[in-house]
Amino acid sequence: MSMKYRHFGNTDLKVSEIGLGCNKLGNSLFDKSKEKDNIKLVHQAHELGINIFDLSPSYNYGDTEKMIGKAFKGNRQHVIYSTKVGRLPSSLAKYAKKMMPIAGVLRPFISPFKKSLKKASKSQFDFSENQINTSLQKSMLQLQTDYIDLFLLHNPSIDILQKGDVFEVLEKLKKEGHIRYYGVSIDTAEEAKLAMQYPVSALQIPFNIIQQETAFNIFSHINPQKNPGIMVKTPFLRGLLSSKKLIREEYFTDKMVNQIKLKNAEFDFLTNNRNLNHIALQFVLQHSQVSTALCGTTSIHHLKDNIKHDSMPPFSQTELEKIKLIQEKYPF
Repeated sequence: MSMKYRHFGNTDLKVSEIGLGCNKLGNSLFDKSKEKDNIKLVHQAHELGINIFDLSPSYNYGDTEKMIGKAFKGNRQHVIYSTKVGRLPSSLAKYAKKMMPIAGVLRPFISPFKKSLKKASKSQFDFSENQINTSLQKSMLQLQTDYIDLFLLHNPSIDILQKGDVFEVLEKLKKEGHIRYYGVSIDTAEEAKLAMQYPVSALQIPFNIIQQETAFNIFSHINPQKNPGIMVKTPFLRGLLSSKKLIREEYFTDKMVNQIKLKNAEFDFLTNNRNLNHIALQFVLQHSQVSTALCGTTSIHHLKDNIKHDSMPPFSQTELEKIKLIQEKYPF
């Protein structure tokens, strides 16, 4: 079991083909701190060959960045930090953070309203120059570093991308040495095409064996001379393509879940010597445009199992053609 590495687009970065999505790591209102366990997990991830860690100051009120900064203090030069800017916690989330010290006492009273609170806790967005500079300084402080390897706009609107002023700010920060490269985390091909009008070095996109159209649309519009690095943020479709087959209600309607299950059932021919995790990762990483697949987990067992995907035989041309036919039958 050994990690493979890929060149990251037009940069001088070499990234592990599996990266660690860190949004699940850190404190939360409903779970006690597991900082020691989290630090142990990221250390083991690094020992297994993972060198890129995907972050955001919006993850767990900033605790995720703080934890990663503590984990790699003194070893900063051997890891790649990808963090984001522009997505802010809601006022409700800010209030929740203040209540963290007594969350244990309040938990029995809060838990019945957990789902409602999550819906009310919608993020806000700010891509102003002042906010970008403030967020970058805060991220560097929390990560205990004086530069960020990859600095991504966190789901900017079409309007922000069309105006393009934000990229002038990022280019300035790059020239000043505060960031090495910049890019955009997006959800649609339209957003990616707008972003690629600018000298972005990274695109974080949704891509998996169920959800293919957006990525292939993006791949067909990539300029080989610019060639941004592609980071896949949903290789397991938010848990539906993991061996645990989790269904996150906040992300899927009943109609979507039923469609996914129908499509998923037709992939049974791929399970020969592969589990669902391996199928999901193998499909994504078999596309040369992809630089790294970001896998979010809090389990070292799942992390090790993900890395084992490389020991499985690659999909044959016949299998890839059948996958394409299923995709056409059930567009997502």
